[in-house]
Amino acid sequence: MSQYIQILQHDNLKPLFSQYGVNYLAIFGSAARGDETQESDVDLMIDFDQTQSLFDIARVKMRLEDVLGKKVDITMRGSVKKILEPYINRDLQMIYEKN
Repeated sequence: MSQYIQILQHDNLKPLFSQYGVNYLAIFGSAARGDETQESDVDLMIDFDQTQSLFDIARVKMRLEDVLGKKVDITMRGSVKKILEPYINRDLQMIYEKN
């Protein structure tokens, strides 16, 4: 299991997800597969309980970068082009889903 998955699944992050209205968080790409390099970013798919401003999304991104110690690339759930879905879904691992 990737170190980033372990960090993101830690219970102490649930209040952060709640604070920012995160409904769903998943990891994909090299960080999900565990074959990332030092230069790799962490690809995350996210969904919020309500529409967020770009400023709010940037704030969540920065908090996640602080937690992970890596650059984070955010993809909004439901915004992935159909042609890319098979590549993303192959590695996609759900981290958090609000009940």
